[in-house]
Parts: sequence; C-alpha cells; structure tokens
Amino acid sequence: MEDDIYRERNIVEVSTGEIKFGYLNTILTVSAIGSCIAVAAYNMKKHIGALAHIMLPGIAPVHVKGNKRKYAYNALDFMLETFYECGMKDIKDIEISMVGGANVLQREADNIGISNINSVIEYIKRKNLKIVAQDVGGLLRRSIMFDIPTGKVFFSVGDSPKKLLWQSYNSQHGKTEK
Repeated sequence: MEDDIYRERNIVEVSTGEIKFGYLNTILTVSAIGSCIAVAAYNMKKHIGALAHIMLPGIAPVHVKGNKRKYAYNALDFMLETFYECGMKDIKDIEISMVGGANVLQREADNIGISNINSVIEYIKRKNLKIVAQDVGGLLRRSIMFDIPTGKVFFSVGDSPKKLLWQSYNSQHGKTEK
C-alpha cells in the first residue's frame, strides 16, 4: 500500500549546490551524502518543503563565480528568502532536519564534514531557528527522503533501510494555514 502512495508522487533528486522546493505531491531526495549536509526545511503552516544539498561551510568567497549555493550560508539564505516569497509570515513556522557531515574517506585530517555541520548549526542559531531532528557525523554515507505532503523526513545510513527521522506535528494532525 505504501508503495502505491509513492508512485503517485513527483520524486525530485536534489544535486549538490541545489535547493528544491515542493508542495502537494512532491518527494525531495538526496542520495549518497558524504561530507555534505542535506537540510530539510518544512513550513508547517503552508505545507511547503525545501531540501538543500550543501557541500561547503560558511559563505561563498567574493571571487567565486560559479554556484554559490554550494556554501551553507548562501544556500540557507536562498531557502529562507524563497519561503518568505511563498507567503511565510513567521520564521518560527519552519522546522529544520539535517543529515550528513560524515568522514566517509576516514582521513584523520579531513574535517569538512564537521565544518559543514557546525556551519549549518551556527547559521540556524543566528536566525533563531530550531533543528527538530538530525543524524550527522560518523563515517558512513547517508540518504534523505522528504515526503512533503506527509511532513515526514526519512533517512538511511550506509546500506541500512530507511527510517523515520522526523514528522511534523501539524502534518500529523492535518493543520494548515488558509
């Protein structure tokens, strides 16, 4: 029965440096997350979701000509701006979950995963947002699946089956803003 529900949904893969938004029948996914961070944000009143695939910590240097949304601050700024453009009235209506930041190459001096984790957490604290769920760090790759209509965020670690990371309270109780 669950498989039938997912066949009716539009599944969108989010590549590195992308932020995708969805509503109604959308599932946003990122697979094989190593040191990157996937940030799922859910506007619980509007039932709009976003998924950012962040590759690098901090803000993009001025000299960067390419995709600046690979950087944590740039990606998250864009995500919040887009939520406001979609009618969000209060930043506190956003629920944040995140996965990733692993040291999959298991190199002692490799701290990009930890830097990504810390950068996202620092940004979220500065904006007075709250992380409602996370699975970060370690040595194994992860994947994430954000089912926007249900407000559920699933993840897997390594080759393990997916499991529920978070479900929005409002989606559990059918509350929505008109």
